[in-house]
Amino acid sequence: MMPPRFGRLKNLQLVTDFVVSKDLRSSKISKLGQLSHHQGSFPSKLQSVVITNCNNLTPQKQWGLHGMKYLICFKIEGGCSEAELFPEEQLLPNTLTSIRISGFPNLINLCEGLHSLTSLKKLEIGCCVKLELMPKEGLYLNLHSRVITNCTNLMPQKKWSIHGMKSLTCIKIDGGCSKLVVFPQGVLPNTLTYLCIRNLQNLINLGEGLHSPTSLKKLKIKHCKKLNKLMPKEGFPLKLQSLFITDCESILPSTEWGLHGMKSLAHFMITGGCSTMELFPERGLLPDSLISLCISRLPDLKYLVNGLQHLTSLKKLGIDCCKKLELIQAKGLPAFLSSLRIRKCSLLALRCDLQID
Repeated sequence: MMPPRFGRLKNLQLVTDFVVSKDLRSSKISKLGQLSHHQGSFPSKLQSVVITNCNNLTPQKQWGLHGMKYLICFKIEGGCSEAELFPEEQLLPNTLTSIRISGFPNLINLCEGLHSLTSLKKLEIGCCVKLELMPKEGLYLNLHSRVITNCTNLMPQKKWSIHGMKSLTCIKIDGGCSKLVVFPQGVLPNTLTYLCIRNLQNLINLGEGLHSPTSLKKLKIKHCKKLNKLMPKEGFPLKLQSLFITDCESILPSTEWGLHGMKSLAHFMITGGCSTMELFPERGLLPDSLISLCISRLPDLKYLVNGLQHLTSLKKLGIDCCKKLELIQAKGLPAFLSSLRIRKCSLLALRCDLQID
């Protein structure tokens, strides 16, 4: 913990002898825009280091982080304005389980200092607009979770060696990747259970990228305006339990997706987009294993008919902000539906009292 009001020292340039307490567990250095030097060692039992908005401060070997046996969390956000490579080898200890690198304006290469982090479980990379390269030797195989946010020039590639990571279960990509049009096949590992892709403005084809993760259980796709191909040729992974699609203007749910035969799919949500769809769902679109269904902000949807009656497992149905929706056929609703929520559907006229026999 920093001394009281330490963050107000905007012109501080040097911090010496940082051993405040031998038993200190967490240290946070933030908003010291002129701080460029740190001398002296950190407390030996320190478990967490967070550096925020110290533009001129770049972690160095003489800090002694590499030898700290208890350090498990390292976050550096909004700084290192001159750094093009990070982290150098033997800068960080192999005890780290979580690292976040964010807001490096000139960072081009995540270098080999990451490969040696044998205990690393979670890696977050954000707002590094010039970042292009990952470590040549790849990342350590025990990585569980990877988050990439707003890295404009970064492109998912096979040479990242993600496919061989047997422990990697979660990947999130949010923004950036401006040149990515087709998500490459063979990048994602078959151990992946959760994939979230958001704000990839030029992505058109995700389908073949979903061929490999056979263990995928949850898929979220949001704000990918040009995306028009979602399904791989062989169909979605059979273990998929949740599929959420939000504001993908070029996507229309289709029986060609093969959802009807997916016995594990329990949750389906579609929000926004589908600007030409007046009727939902078409017959044979959804599987009878579905437990919850959410339909929201479909601007041209008029009729909710037919394709719901066979959903014998459906318990929860939500319909929100479908301003042109006129008709719900009550006799077509599943017999065991326990929750029906309808909000902001101004033209909706129920043709019966929705009593389910």
